[in-house]
Amino acid sequence: MINFYGLLAPLLYHLRGFFLKIKGLKGLYISY
Repeated sequence: MINFYGLLAPLLYHLRGFFLKIKGLKGLYISY
């Protein structure tokens, strides 16, 4: 279970960064 979480945590972290990037791009697109 600990190994599974160890693999899942970085994945969720990268997904969060990806969504924040998309959100930022959407914000830039709307501000134009």
